[in-house]
Amino acid sequence: MHDLVEFVLPLVVGLIALFPLTVLLITYQRTRSPRILIASLAFAGFLAKGIVLSTGFLLDAFDANQFEIIEFVSDLAIIILFATSLLWRSVEQRAGSG
Repeated sequence: MHDLVEFVLPLVVGLIALFPLTVLLITYQRTRSPRILIASLAFAGFLAKGIVLSTGFLLDAFDANQFEIIEFVSDLAIIILFATSLLWRSVEQRAGSG
C-alpha cells in the first residue's frame, strides 16, 4: 500500500496542477503579465515533479536519498516561483516610484 501511495500521489498532484496551469497560460496569452507567467511556471513545476517522481518510482530509478533530494529541490523551486509571482508587482511599483 505504501508503494502505491508513493507512485500515485505525486502523479495525482501533477495532474491536478494541469487545470490551474492551463487557466494561467490562457490568461497569460491575454494579458502578457510576467506575474501570471511565473505562477504558471510554478504549476508546471508541480506537473514536472509529479511525472518525474512517479516515473522514477515506477522504473525504480531512484533510491530513497535521490527521491528526497528531487522532492526538496523541486519544492524549493516551486516556492521560489510562487513567491516571485506574488512579489513581482511590489518590486515593479518600487522601481517606478523611485
